[in-house]
Amino acid sequence: MSKLYQNKWAGCETYFTPIYPVRTRKGEADAIGGYEITKVNGKWECRKGQYYTHSLRDEEHFPVVGNVKINILGYVMGAMLDALERRTDEQTD
Repeated sequence: MSKLYQNKWAGCETYFTPIYPVRTRKGEADAIGGYEITKVNGKWECRKGQYYTHSLRDEEHFPVVGNVKINILGYVMGAMLDALERRTDEQTD
């Protein structure tokens, strides 16, 4: 289970859930990568994102608004396997 953060610095409604550590340069602050959803012109967009871990500790600008109770990587893997299965089905037709 991971936390769901709201990014109050963003110009539009944006949320982030951390998934994996990100390798940073020597002397650079620790960062964490994950998935971010943003509402742009009334539509939700999803993309990979990363934030510095000290930024996520700033509860005024990155409040925790919920907990993600599913295995996100399991959903990504399922989508990839589904795509492979459809590709195999198309090749046999």
